[in-house]
Amino acid sequence: MNKIKITLKSDLCAASGDGFSSSIDTDVCIDRYGLPFVPSRRLKGCLREAAEYIELDRDVVNSIFGVTGSDKPGSLKISDALLEDYGMLSKEADCLIHANKIHGAEITKFFTSVKAETKIDSSSGAAEDNSLRFTRTVNHYLPKINKGDEDKETVFIADIEIDDKYTTDFMKICKALKNIGYKRNRGYGAVKCELIKSDCANRTVLISTGDILDNETYTIGYTVILNDNVFIPSATADSSYDYIPGSTVLGAFAGKYLSINNEDGNFENLFLKNNICFSPLYITKKENEYSIPAVPLLGRIKGEDGVFNVTERTDDKIIKPFKNGYLTERYEYIKPVTETIYHHSTSEKVLYTQNCISKGQLFSGTISGKGIYLKSILNLLNGSIRFGRSKTAQYSLCDIVSCEIISSIKLNEVKLEKGEYYAAVALSDIVLMDEFGNYNPSYELLKEKLGEKSELFCFKPGSNDDKMSFSTIRYKAIMGYNAKRGLQSPHYRVIAAGSAVVFKAADTGNISKNILIGEKFGEGFGHIAIYKLSEFKCSSTSNDKLSAKDLPVKGLISQLLDNKLAYEDMRNEAIDFVKNHIEELKELNASTVGRLILMAKQSKVRSDFENRYKSIKTESKINTVKSILEKADVKRNKLKDSNLWRNYVLIILNLTKYKLKENKKEDSNHD
Repeated sequence: MNKIKITLKSDLCAASGDGFSSSIDTDVCIDRYGLPFVPSRRLKGCLREAAEYIELDRDVVNSIFGVTGSDKPGSLKISDALLEDYGMLSKEADCLIHANKIHGAEITKFFTSVKAETKIDSSSGAAEDNSLRFTRTVNHYLPKINKGDEDKETVFIADIEIDDKYTTDFMKICKALKNIGYKRNRGYGAVKCELIKSDCANRTVLISTGDILDNETYTIGYTVILNDNVFIPSATADSSYDYIPGSTVLGAFAGKYLSINNEDGNFENLFLKNNICFSPLYITKKENEYSIPAVPLLGRIKGEDGVFNVTERTDDKIIKPFKNGYLTERYEYIKPVTETIYHHSTSEKVLYTQNCISKGQLFSGTISGKGIYLKSILNLLNGSIRFGRSKTAQYSLCDIVSCEIISSIKLNEVKLEKGEYYAAVALSDIVLMDEFGNYNPSYELLKEKLGEKSELFCFKPGSNDDKMSFSTIRYKAIMGYNAKRGLQSPHYRVIAAGSAVVFKAADTGNISKNILIGEKFGEGFGHIAIYKLSEFKCSSTSNDKLSAKDLPVKGLISQLLDNKLAYEDMRNEAIDFVKNHIEELKELNASTVGRLILMAKQSKVRSDFENRYKSIKTESKINTVKSILEKADVKRNKLKDSNLWRNYVLIILNLTKYKLKENKKEDSNHD
């Protein structure tokens, strides 16, 4: 995958459209770790402006960037421009934040500055009333660990995909891009942009086709990591689903297939005839682990950690059933992290937001079908894939990081014991259609469809301790948009994922662990799994998050944090020193203190300062300064070798200056 390298030549304000509390009027785009980035939509727009500026052929520009309203996207697919070494920085930030060592706002301060400006009245030359504004900018240079370190310009990297035939033209466009962001005509956002071609192939994760027989039915599991934020439009247009629906997965694989092959008969067999079932992708904690929607049979107890079985709890504590979220294979409760992204529509001149799934998270799912069809899909289970809306900019890029054969479905069976209670759990939404061809998400129809799968399902109430009352059905509305035809898809109600039907085994026998019922199961609908109620055991909550001690080495953020803490510690020690030695400090007059402050500011190293203050003519004052610094050295260990010595000395001297003024004022009032 090729990349765009953006080197800052001035401070940059890639404005988010939002402010920060009441202190910053225009803020930059920052992610959930507090790290700044350049949104890909902004970058794509600037690149298009650059293409028009160099008067590139209009047809080529449209082919690269696409045309508004067209059902055919442009060749260019671009991701957010992230800080160079973002992977290491974000991992380090995640560890420090979860260890409560730092928070995102502090990390942002390391990479940004706040500028103040006012509007000047042309007639008077004075600032207009109420015109003071504060703008946050990304610093031209990266933060230094040591004051004497060489300046290093801030660099952003954006992943791109583009057809090889446009590479030469796109290279010219990148070179022509000189400014990005807010107030780029007033000194901000000067950049050097260049295309970096990569000869490295994407990571390949393949299952050998020799492991699969044509007429056997298999389930293949795979895991993706989100390289970009992902936005899958839900019932509310400004909010994404917190999972990747099976229909979205099917469309993504179909698109990837067409990018390699023509729309042939094999395409129809793979994607249009329900020969392959694409499950939804749900949040997970690690590769090759598969989550299920949290079922109401499980829940939490206020004040206690862990997950508890509603049907098995016997004490008086109230279990609050889960209403959303997901459960890992170890029955640990997890939820995806989401964030709000600000956008500005130039055509409608409005600012709007979209809540999306945050990048950096793992999602897992399955693909099921006969081996003869899965062999073609295996060729697509490598490299990257794009899900959701805005696939050419801002959202959607994912990498497939693992792939495995979970099992042959023929072998994936559970044994039901007569009279035992089980739960049929909806792993995805279920579309049911009655005998009249109407969508009918009723509980009775669901039980009827389950009964058609096996005579082992029994829904007749039994004894007084019958557990069928724990069955819980949820509902939701399904909607969509057919981009090919430019039409809204019809809305219909379905039984929502996470619904659970409790039943009693009518007899002893085997049944498939996973079954499909209803309509559209090729698009990820109708996936049901059978669980014994006792399988839902209580589990304790574990924390798989990395902590600060898990970092192999201290990175940039950790070292900057250490410097910040050292400065705060030094400042407090300097204040205490002045309080404890004020009588000795009174031996100096205001003029001498002023000279010492100037000497400290001009000295490059501590020894230079020592040579300078010895130039004071009065021997008693030299001895006083020497005595004070010696005592300060004892208080502040290794001060001579510390890069903070100057700040330490200046704080002592400045506080001394104010103390001397205070004393002089008090003496004057006394007289």
